[in-house]
Amino acid sequence: MPNVILTGYIKGEELQEIYSNAGAAVLPSSHEGLPLVLLEALNYGLPCIVSDIPAHREIEFETVNFFPLNHVKQLKNLMLEASEGKMINYSMSGRDYVEKNFNWEVQADKLLNVYEQLK
Repeated sequence: MPNVILTGYIKGEELQEIYSNAGAAVLPSSHEGLPLVLLEALNYGLPCIVSDIPAHREIEFETVNFFPLNHVKQLKNLMLEASEGKMINYSMSGRDYVEKNFNWEVQADKLLNVYEQLK
């Protein structure tokens, strides 16, 4: 596919540059914990194409496009849609969603609730 770049591991300013200029984020993972890459992509306002594993399904936001795990044809079709600009970008909404649901205070409260339930 033209214009698809597989970067390998990157960080810092180079990573910020890629998120800022990407047309979409693609996560075809079979295993994830909390999908930080997905949250980061949403924070940058990117449409996201992700496998339908449970960790990804926990992120319920309108620009997350799911495909069945290992379903290469559907992944390809979603990537083509993204490359043709057919996926809507809701940049501020994605930022707001991440801030509201995954900020430190919210996550710390959730963890505290788990500990309190174990008493």
